[in-house]
This record gives sequence, C-alpha cells and structure tokens, in this order.
Amino acid sequence: MPTDLDPSIPLERLLFEAAAGFSTHEERRRFLDHTTAGDPDLRARLETLLAVQEEADSFFEFRPHEGATRAESLEATDLDIGVGRYRLIERLGEGGCGVVYRAEQLEPVNREVAIKILRVGLESPEGRARLRAESQALASLAHPHIARILDADSFPDGRPYLVMECVHGTALTEFCRLHHLPLQSRLELFVKICRALQHAHQRGVVHRDLKPSNLLVELHDSVAVPRVIDFGLALELDSRPSDGRDLFLGTPSYMSPEQASESPLHDTRSDLFSLGVILSELIAGPPRHLPESLGNQDIKTIRLAIQQARAWLPSKTLAHLTPEQRADWANLLGLKESTLIAACHHELDWLVAKATQHDPSLRYESASDLASDVQRWLDHEPVRARPHSQRYRWRKLIRKHRVGFSAGALALAGLIAGLGVATVLFFREKSARSLAERALASEAQLRQRAEIRSRVAEAAVRVHYHDWTEASRWLSGIPVEQTPPSLEAVHTNRAVAEWHLRAGRQQQADERFLAMAVALARVDPTDTETVSMDLLPGATAVCRSGDLQRYDWFRHITLQRFADTHQPVVAEQVLKGSLLRPANSDLLDRLQPLAMRVQNALENHQSRTWRDPDLRAWSCFALELLRFRMGQDEDARNWAELCLQQPPVNPTCPISARIVLSMIARNQGRNEEFELLLAEAAQEAQGHLDDIRELGGTQSGFWFDWVNVQLLLEEARTHR
Repeated sequence: MPTDLDPSIPLERLLFEAAAGFSTHEERRRFLDHTTAGDPDLRARLETLLAVQEEADSFFEFRPHEGATRAESLEATDLDIGVGRYRLIERLGEGGCGVVYRAEQLEPVNREVAIKILRVGLESPEGRARLRAESQALASLAHPHIARILDADSFPDGRPYLVMECVHGTALTEFCRLHHLPLQSRLELFVKICRALQHAHQRGVVHRDLKPSNLLVELHDSVAVPRVIDFGLALELDSRPSDGRDLFLGTPSYMSPEQASESPLHDTRSDLFSLGVILSELIAGPPRHLPESLGNQDIKTIRLAIQQARAWLPSKTLAHLTPEQRADWANLLGLKESTLIAACHHELDWLVAKATQHDPSLRYESASDLASDVQRWLDHEPVRARPHSQRYRWRKLIRKHRVGFSAGALALAGLIAGLGVATVLFFREKSARSLAERALASEAQLRQRAEIRSRVAEAAVRVHYHDWTEASRWLSGIPVEQTPPSLEAVHTNRAVAEWHLRAGRQQQADERFLAMAVALARVDPTDTETVSMDLLPGATAVCRSGDLQRYDWFRHITLQRFADTHQPVVAEQVLKGSLLRPANSDLLDRLQPLAMRVQNALENHQSRTWRDPDLRAWSCFALELLRFRMGQDEDARNWAELCLQQPPVNPTCPISARIVLSMIARNQGRNEEFELLLAEAAQEAQGHLDDIRELGGTQSGFWFDWVNVQLLLEEARTHR
C-alpha cells in the first residue's frame, strides 16, 4: 500500500493535514467518515500516513532526557518526559502548528504549566534571536485577562516551545451556552477581552488567531473571568519554514482578509476583524460567511475565499435561522425575539460592521475603541459606529465642490446681511451658548460615568486578587443610585458585601448589597428567580438601614422590573421584598397581579410551587404578609395557618409566619395569643440574631432571611 501523498492531488494533501490537526482519534475518525465516504482506497492511504505520522511525532516531537525510552514518549496519559526544567504530564491537544501539553515546572518553583511545542523550526541564529525577542514581548504582557507566557526556548533541531500559564477554563461561546448567559453578560465578557487585547497591542503583540477556543472563561468566586490564551501564533507566523511549504496558519472563519494573503501584511487591526466575528457570534450564533464545503478545497482556494468573503452581520445570521431556531436563540439570550432582531438591525449590526470592514483602515482604530463602543451600547448611549448620516454626506459634498459652495455661501451671506445682521448674530450667539452649556453638562455627565465605571473595574481586579480592603475603597466612592448597570458591578458589589458581612460590618455590607441590587435591576432583563433572588438582600439591607425613603425608591424600581413576570417564584420573592415595611394603597394595588400568580400556582397541584415544600411554605407566607399589610386579617390568618402546616425546610419561614400571625392577633384584640406567638417566635430565633455573619442557605436560612425575622420582631414589639 503506498504511503506517500501524490503532490498533484491538493485535496488529498489537504485532507491529510486537516485530519492530523484533530486532537482525538474519535474526532479524526468522524472527519474521515465524512470526507472519504465512498472512497476506501483514499481512507486507507490517509490512515496509513496518519499512523506513520503519529510514530514520527512521538519520536521527534520532543527529545526527552537520555533516560526516557521510546515507549515513554508514546505514552499519552502519563508521559513523565523531561523537557529542560519541565516534566510533561499529558497531551492536551494539537493543531496544525504544534502540540500542547500539561506539564509540571520543577524549578525554581514547582507549579502547573502548559507547554506548546511548535512544529516549525528556527534553524538559523537569526531565527533564534527573533524567538528571544518575540518571547520577551509576549512575556511582558501582564493583564488579569491574559494567560501569561512564562518561558520560551527551542530544541537543538530549531523547533521552539512556549511555556504558558495553565488555564482551566471553558471556551467563550461554550461557557455562554452552558451558563445561559444573557446578551448583556456576554457583551460584558467581550469588553474585558477587548481591554486585554488592547494591553497586548500597546506592547506590540498581535494575537493573529483569536477565536472562542482561545478565549477561555473561568469562574472565580462565582465571577466569570475571561482569559486570552495562545499568543504563540505570533511566533509561528514569524517562524515559517524555508523549504517552500505553504503553511496555512490561523482559523479561516475568524481570519481577516489581509491575513489570508500569501504574503500577509497585517497588524493589530487583523485582531479587530477577528473580534468583530466573535462579537457577531455572541449576538447571533456561529459565523456562516464561508461555505461549508471550503474544507474540501486546496489552500489557494481557501485563501481566495477568505479574501473575497464579507463577514455576516448579526441580522443576516438571524435571518438565515428557522423561526424555531431564532426563537430558541433569543430565549437563550434572555430577550424577546422582536427585541433582538430590532437591536441587530441597528446598533449591534453597526458595531460588527465597523469591526469587520474589508479595508483595515475603516475598522476601529484600536481594541479599546471597540470596547468603548460596545460599552456605550450596554450603557444605553449612542454608539459611534453609526452609518454616515445625511449631514455627513453634505459635508463631504461641500468639501468636494468647495469653490461653488463658497460662492453660494457668500451670496447667501450678503442676502442675510441685507435682512439684518444684528438679528442673525443675536440668535446665533444664543444658540451657540445653549449648545455649549448642553455640551458641558453632557461632557461632565459622561466623564462622571466613565470615572464610576473605571472605579468598578478597578474594584473587580482587586476582588480577583482578594484584595478586599482596596476593592471596598474603590466602591465606597460610588453613590448607590449611580451604580453602573453592569454584571461586573453586580458581582463585585456582592463579593465585597459578603466580605463585610463575614467581618460583622453590617452597615457597609448593607450598602454594597443595595448597590448590587440596583445594578442587577437595571442590567439583567431576564425573568428568572435567580435575578429576583439576588434582589432580596438589597431589600433587607435598605430596611435595616431605616431609610424608608430609599426603601420606597427600591420598591419602585423592583416593581418596574418585575411587574409583568410570569414566574410564580419571582412573584413570591418580589412580594416578600416589597412588604418588609407597611405599604400605601397604590403599592398594594400594584402587587395584586403578582399575588394572583402566586395563588394560582398554589392551587395547581402540578406546579413546581406546590410540589416543592419550601416554595409552597414561602408562597403561603408571602400571601399572608400581603393580606396583613392590606388589613385583611382573617384571610392573612388562613394563609399563616397553611404556611405552618408545611414541612419545615427553612426555619426562618415558620418563624416569620408566627410573628405576622402574632400581629394579626394583636389587631384582633387577642393580646394573650399575641404575646404567646411572639414569645414562641423569639425563642426559636434566639441565638441566630445576635451576630449574623454567615451567608447561610435554604436549609439553615439565608442571612437576609434572619435579618427579616429581626425586622418583623422589632415591628411587633414596637406596636405592643
């Protein structure tokens, strides 16, 4: 059986190179099943060549220490091969340009690292000098969202290798899918990635292979932290072989047109094109601007297709989905389908169009500019990537025909002068003053918003490194009502609030919990109990502070956010958070639709609310509390008794129900019953209310559940 490729058959060579790039045998098998169906001879030739290549790779890829045997080199699960001061542990994956291994650094410190060994070589002294210079530039990158390059060197045969920080994360798009991230959260991660790329670009480093699998997301203290990995292609592109082979480096779907040329001349704006494609994927799904059959073509055809194709805008990608797929995608993003389509047809399309312009000079000037424009969209501000307006076209026309327009302008000026120069100048001056005043006010407002966002970003970095004191200091200067509407603000304020709570600093914890709730109510449009549950600490915090005016304001924004909820659990949580203090008739009327959703769920024995004892008990308590605030004591008593009949799950629920029941008894003149119920509730709560520092949970009661018990006890005792 022949074991050489026929060089006159570009398809056969391309299939071999593509199959060699898969990291697992299963992926390779599925690829061959699809591409060689009906051609068993081609399949056999490729499998033979791939087997020969695996043996060659295992022998030549790494030159282990002299004590290592060939059998050790072939072992994939526990290699135990020495590479300088590193010990290879397992093979993580491979691509057309190199293989990545998980390894252990042995000296001067012991730590886990990732090592990428490139297939191309640097045989000349000039090549090795370039490796040192490039690796020094990569090592200079120090950003919380960039995986660090720790070391770089080359083997005696000239092949370079990079030692990188080992990141245990999930590819960006996969993380968004698994965690059901709404569009707002996706774009906030994207902004952080852009800021990281700006850091690299400012140091002269271009990534050249940006794609979701090179943007990993880790969870640190429940906060999503994106990390940009694999800057090694910068070395790969500068390390092309001298044997004339055409190495095709990069990922076609995310590659800029200029990068696909045979003699690529590209800079940081190539990364911006890739970022634009990734942005479109976060908004509307995987890129579709290249034909699916492109993988069956030769490299020259692939290059030409990339150079001629135009990246699809999100609206076009959505238009090519079926109605069911489009509805499912909008639901995944936490948006109505009509809302998503409308946004894509305007500003979201503009953002992607600007980043993916075919002409690099028409793209954003920098990754920072792209990040700022996306942030403007998140902050409900006009984006700069808007189409050329009629005013813009007139200005260009005037510049083109300056002489003719100048003559016309002079004639018009003479006519205006004849009608009354003084009047014109008066109105012009008045208009200019008004515009200047508005511009100054707008500039001051934008500067303040930018300063606040910067403080939140700095605090987020401090939280990432567990520098709680500094994180708290950065947040403390932001008025609660001006907390920016971003999930970064939500997560950062929550983390600092929990730190204050554990230390017993109630006032500071309450302030941060309230800021968290304010940001969340404005930023996350999804109708889920996860969001409403995160608002409960804010309600508790503002009530404990005693600021009733601020509590009324908080109740207002909460009701605005969830007035139309269709989720019974959300409705129950909003009822509890809105009724910790007495309410006026207008607020009680606005709460009635929510109460009906809760009651309907309790009457439906197939509903989740009825089947879950904890939800059933809390729903009964929410209705008890509402009827009590409305003065409907008998109805409230019935709901209290039904609540107390449920199996106890969270101890704070029956205690709260007894306290409200005691106040009902007091209203009805049954003072002995009032004192007995209040004493029972106080005894059950004894020991939990003295020093609330633990976050708690469903079984033991969350911290805010116990504070709510404390608030209800104080209310009952005040009106004895």
